[in-house]
Amino acid sequence: MNSCSIRHQIENKISTGLLCVNYLASVGVVVINKLLFTIFDFHPITLTAIHLLVIVLLLQLCRAKNVYVVKRIEFIQHLPLSMLFGAYVLFNNLSIYCNSLVTYQLAKTLANLIIFAIEDFYRDKFWTRSLILGHVLTTSGFIIYARFNVRISTVGYVTCIIGSMLAAGYRIAIASLLVLCPLILFSELTRQSRVIVSWQSILLVLLSGFCAFGINFSSYIFTTRMKPISYILLSTFKFITVIVIGIILSDYLFWSPMLIGIAISIVGVLCYIPNYIYLTSPTLK
Repeated sequence: MNSCSIRHQIENKISTGLLCVNYLASVGVVVINKLLFTIFDFHPITLTAIHLLVIVLLLQLCRAKNVYVVKRIEFIQHLPLSMLFGAYVLFNNLSIYCNSLVTYQLAKTLANLIIFAIEDFYRDKFWTRSLILGHVLTTSGFIIYARFNVRISTVGYVTCIIGSMLAAGYRIAIASLLVLCPLILFSELTRQSRVIVSWQSILLVLLSGFCAFGINFSSYIFTTRMKPISYILLSTFKFITVIVIGIILSDYLFWSPMLIGIAISIVGVLCYIPNYIYLTSPTLK
């Protein structure tokens, strides 16, 4: 066996391992955060700050071990994206705090419409039938689900929508003005809560921070090694997994219309996959 084939096998094993890490960390961080909010009454803003702190510390450790090389750029160039990333994490945690796991996950699909609209601005022949069908199904599924979900509050709707828009903005590095949304509106969410401090809560907080780091670091590594469709298939699998876990962990029964809305949204997400394959084309306007 020559050196090239050995190297190829090693790279495949690394990519597979990173996929597993990203999958487990992505699903784990959502479930762990929900447990922290519901059982230990943890603060979403505090948890976001801990996430960012853990990510910075672990990145510095990786840098000290020569895992990656730092490329120097001007502070002002990466400031908007950095602020957007922080707001993206914060509003995701707020959305998990205010909504059930199923509502949170379904709302994230609304970001796809913004992403594809921006892609259409730069690419030709992009609006395919499957793409339009995906938009219609995911939006209709969420509307049906939300219509019959009596537990969704106004604050829950706001955090869902802003979180979805920030998800689209963070991935394409736009919409940094959304960071200016006043957090004062959400102060009532955490002002009266009393955090239950125990070794279980401390362990979950640390585990949540490690999961947040695992998501970002594994995404950074394997996006340079794998085709975009592999990442999209992984994201679809994560989406369905969180939906199933959310239904299992829910403390109330889902009405039939709600389950129909969930099923419609899942089918809509599956309709996006052929269009993500098209994204690998370099054709630009």
